Amino acid sequence: MPVEEKEITRLLLDAFPDVDPEVDIQLVDTVGDKDHYYLKIRSASFAGKSAVERHRLVVSALGGILKEKLHSISIETKIKT
Repeated sequence: MPVEEKEITRLLLDAFPDVDPEVDIQLVDTVGDKDHYYLKIRSASFAGKSAVERHRLVVSALGGILKEKLHSISIETKIKT
């Protein structure tokens, strides 16, 4: 089921208030079907966390859309300094 980029971005901004969507989020529809995405996100919330912990934070932020709507998303996290 297709998911608009703005819906993903809204969920991320709700979970990571320090994120500037123009600078800290790169979201690419890799196939053009709004169902397969690549996400790169930078947040200070990731400081002191392992890569697995950062990934879990993003997955948690995306909540139900991962289970119900989105087919796949590749996630890369960076620590915002």
